[in-house]
Amino acid sequence: GQVLESTGGTPTWTTPVTGATTQALRLRHTAALAVPLQSWTPLNAWDTEEIDTDGFHSTSVNSSQITVPTSGSYLMGAMVTFNTSGAGSVLCRIVEGTTVATTVLVQGAMNATPDAFPAVNLTVLRNFASSGVSIQVQVYSQATTNTISATIPSPLFWMHRLS
Repeated sequence: GQVLESTGGTPTWTTPVTGATTQALRLRHTAALAVPLQSWTPLNAWDTEEIDTDGFHSTSVNSSQITVPTSGSYLMGAMVTFNTSGAGSVLCRIVEGTTVATTVLVQGAMNATPDAFPAVNLTVLRNFASSGVSIQVQVYSQATTNTISATIPSPLFWMHRLS
């Protein structure tokens, strides 16, 4: 197909440049997840793929792992809402590496109050040669209930290749 372009003069129909593709991923985690106290825990079982253009992720094999299929610059982010019954802090981080945190790309924390559902939102730009990414969570509190909320809203991870 063609697109209508104008640079200030008369609009003309042109054929767009071919070969450009969008590589993107958007995952959700739709089940509650217990989080042990004071221990980085991978957010596993990303069970819903809203977008996966290039096989970044599998819901059936190693569902906690996100693989970067093509070298380039990626903008990525995560949002995790916690359900905790006590005061303290909740933490979330995006790490490079799928089993061991080889490099922490971004980390955030929120103070928690009982039943307040604190959310941690993260965004980072990263150049990858080829690697994997995972999201880890941690709770520092005296609470008896420490879970990732599955509904208020459910955890989200997204990434988009820019170049």
